[in-house]
Amino acid sequence: ASTGADPVPGASIAESSKKLVVIAAAALIAIILLVIILVGLFGGGHKKVIKKMVGLMNRREADYNAYMDLNRPSFDSKAQKDIMALAKKYGDKDEYEDEMEDLKDIMDDLYDEFDDEYGKNWKISYKITDVDELKSKELKSYKESLKRMAENYEDQADYYEEDTVFYGEELSKSEAKEVSQVYKDLARKYKSAEVKKGYEVDLELKIKGKEDEDEEDVTIKVYKVNGQWILGDDLFW
Repeated sequence: ASTGADPVPGASIAESSKKLVVIAAAALIAIILLVIILVGLFGGGHKKVIKKMVGLMNRREADYNAYMDLNRPSFDSKAQKDIMALAKKYGDKDEYEDEMEDLKDIMDDLYDEFDDEYGKNWKISYKITDVDELKSKELKSYKESLKRMAENYEDQADYYEEDTVFYGEELSKSEAKEVSQVYKDLARKYKSAEVKKGYEVDLELKIKGKEDEDEEDVTIKVYKVNGQWILGDDLFW
């Protein structure tokens, strides 16, 4: 019986999503700090973003997309929503729901680990120690990483033109074409994405609760992609 596995190494929807989520969970604290830093570095326009991020943390939000949407280009966020809608429409419903539940469990486990380690009322504080603007060579390198993302999505598009298994279900030719087109459009947008500016931010991170506390030095890169500040490839790609 077909499992819906993608023959493209590292390119299946399920595998790609899980890898991103695992990394996102591990870097969740850095993401929170990043948004805070962006407010200070790049103006008050990010105040709504920080308000949203704080709200997500305060209620222990388990939807990984709520965080990922702050750390990927908006065109990618839209495409992922389109892909998930197609998965619900054409894929095996149980397989899709299991996938979503797995992602939620990862986030829940992260919060549980924080509660166990630091106590249920843990808080995060930070101190910025250095901010450096990235040079053109570093921006070019990041642009290359976006091109590699484009290539990955092109592989996905090619796969659905040749093998029509999608979330455990066989697609008709028209359905496969619809799915493939989403990946083609996403690849095209990554290829044409503009990277105008970036910063490397060093900070001292402190996590403190009633049970324990930790301190760590963290370095984060942020890039301006199509006018949107996002987390860099040092933590995600």
